[in-house]
Amino acid sequence: MQRLVMPLVIALTLGLLAGQPAVFAQLQVDMPPEQAKQLEDFAREVMVFSGEITVSGSPLIAPLAQKLADAFMAIHDKTKITITTSSSDEGLKEIVDGTAQVALMSRFLRENEYKEHPDLKGYTIGSLAMAIIVHPDNPVESLSLEQIRDIYTGDIKTWKQFGGPDKPIDLIVLDQGADLRYLFDDTFLEGGKTKTPKKTTTSVKNPESLRAQVATNPNAIGYIMLQTIDASVRAVPVNKIEPTYENASTGLYPLLFQMTLLTKDMPVDVAREWILYIITDGQEIVATEQFVRSD
Repeated sequence: MQRLVMPLVIALTLGLLAGQPAVFAQLQVDMPPEQAKQLEDFAREVMVFSGEITVSGSPLIAPLAQKLADAFMAIHDKTKITITTSSSDEGLKEIVDGTAQVALMSRFLRENEYKEHPDLKGYTIGSLAMAIIVHPDNPVESLSLEQIRDIYTGDIKTWKQFGGPDKPIDLIVLDQGADLRYLFDDTFLEGGKTKTPKKTTTSVKNPESLRAQVATNPNAIGYIMLQTIDASVRAVPVNKIEPTYENASTGLYPLLFQMTLLTKDMPVDVAREWILYIITDGQEIVATEQFVRSD
């Protein structure tokens, strides 16, 4: 068996470099799975990757992607991964026109996008959780998904129904085009077809401004990512489920959204190996950053 190890490693390495998964299958026929996996891992370790890619897309995922890129480049120091923050829409546009090799998507592809770009490939790397936030003094104990929708459509107009004052509910939303706004509208407002009441709606540029608005307004409600909650606001349970990382990780918390990496055609070279790293060893970083793992 010892005489076979080096040829097998060389074959595995060549197969990885050439992007030929069939090499693995051929070599694994008469080999115990654990041993085959060890050889595959070893082959990846001895390979020297080089090259660079550009990754563009959602600001909700970009900070995580940067940490994943830094970790990968620390292992493969002849690679360069450049992360640019734009939007899911812009990331998709850039992989289609070739200015980026990987897009960071915090939303699903629309039906027309599937039809226009049938060669796109997607890889789920985890999920993010959205929190509904109010002022710390707001007495509301929990909101159902239906109640959140009714608040933002104006069907529920005051906090009185939830044990609060008979004051208008001030709706704080992100500007059109923001990725988190897209997720919220898609969930509660028919993809933006249903509009919030203009009189009680304030639109802000970024989640930090939204959180600041809610923190200083006892009648306000808004939405941010779960891991960006701080003591200045209170996250409201949804469907009586506390908005915690633990509840999100088990799937109990309902406001979860997949994070996806998109490539045009099958990824190759650095893009392929980085994506493979993310969906395996990189899941530890995904969890550390308070996103829900995909594995």
